[in-house]
Amino acid sequence: MIQYRKKIVSEMKFKKSPYDVAAITDIRFVVTVPDDGSVHFMSLKKQHIVSDRKVNISVTCLGIAYSKDKLVVSCGNQGKVLVLDLQGKILQSFSGDNSLFSFPHYVTVNTAGTSIYVSDSGYYVMAVKQLDWQGNVINTYQAGNLEGICELNDGTLLVCLYQDSDDNLRRISDSCKPCNITINENVCGWYASAVAYCKKTKKLYVSYSGRDETGEINESFIKVFTVQW
Repeated sequence: MIQYRKKIVSEMKFKKSPYDVAAITDIRFVVTVPDDGSVHFMSLKKQHIVSDRKVNISVTCLGIAYSKDKLVVSCGNQGKVLVLDLQGKILQSFSGDNSLFSFPHYVTVNTAGTSIYVSDSGYYVMAVKQLDWQGNVINTYQAGNLEGICELNDGTLLVCLYQDSDDNLRRISDSCKPCNITINENVCGWYASAVAYCKKTKKLYVSYSGRDETGEINESFIKVFTVQW
């Protein structure tokens, strides 16, 4: 894994904007590209990002997570979540005739590989949903406009609320119950949109976006926290 150095050590440009990334191993990862409905398999070779192959899914791919030789991909506009193998073959599709999700956004899978967590950020449904591998909803946590989600060392989850508030990061249990959090900071006009956590270094990475009066994004940055969770 590339050591954190506070600078760019390698860069890979795409023809269309990438969206989410998930690690498969320390040197292999996958990236979603929504506008061309694809998942890109990447690797690190001598600390340089290399594109290995591209798999066309033919649907809008947003969030992605990896667990035990399977990929979980959210498809926002289609209102579904897909389970793929590492060749890109669709193994399962969870949608419930568009009644299960409104706009599935980001996804993560717990370390045990037993539960899938989806941030559903549609207009009428704003919730984190805990699913089993058959697509059944086990628990739900309802909040505002939910986006990025990740698991912490103790099995709790951290989820972003895309709003300017002093609690735009929420911590919930593995059964979607509210938990205490030690990072609450008002970033004054900045909206938490994505989050990642390194279990080895206990560093938390949060992506923030700022919007002007018209609602357009005018700036963004990543904050890095050292936490004791």
